[in-house]
Amino acid sequence: MEELPNFEQNTLPQRIKETNPQFKYAPDYILSNENYKLSFSNNVLSFENVAEYKLWRNYFSFISKSIKIFFELGHIDYVERIGVRYASVLDKTQTASEVINDVPSINVEGYDQKFEHYRSNLKKDNINILLQIFDNAKAVKNGVNSSGVYIDIDASFTGKLDKNEGVFLNEVLKYVDKLHSVEKELFFSLMKPEYLSTLNPKY
Repeated sequence: MEELPNFEQNTLPQRIKETNPQFKYAPDYILSNENYKLSFSNNVLSFENVAEYKLWRNYFSFISKSIKIFFELGHIDYVERIGVRYASVLDKTQTASEVINDVPSINVEGYDQKFEHYRSNLKKDNINILLQIFDNAKAVKNGVNSSGVYIDIDASFTGKLDKNEGVFLNEVLKYVDKLHSVEKELFFSLMKPEYLSTLNPKY
């Protein structure tokens, strides 16, 4: 409570969660501060960066410390999915062709084509990635409006990690960090170098 003083409770009725599979991982409780949000229930523990991005080393430090506290309670027997998601509206951009190296298209003779939305599932080793790109997206965050190309990268590991392995917590954190690295590599490989240079990326 010292680090995450704000508390909310999800108002979704329990009977709906129990009878509807899509809400299996809906959190019951939310703790937050001005930078981060931690949500949890019996089936999920999730984190969100709610302010300006504080760089991965700071965010990962917060995630690691928080996960360790939950694991030390002794109630977690296994983990069946680990995911890291990056989603952002690239403000003041107009079309995906401005920022993406190769915009997917299907050439049909006699027709003009306008890109609107791309969705693809990618797989690398034991990592699954859901990639989505939209033109003309709008978002409001902390009272600030932005509009432009929307990039959504959801990287996940699906496979049971059991606490009997002895390195349970370290294994989970290793996957969190690895998913972030895979996601970052994909993002930078998608972007045109001239657009990337305008972002002044920090590592």
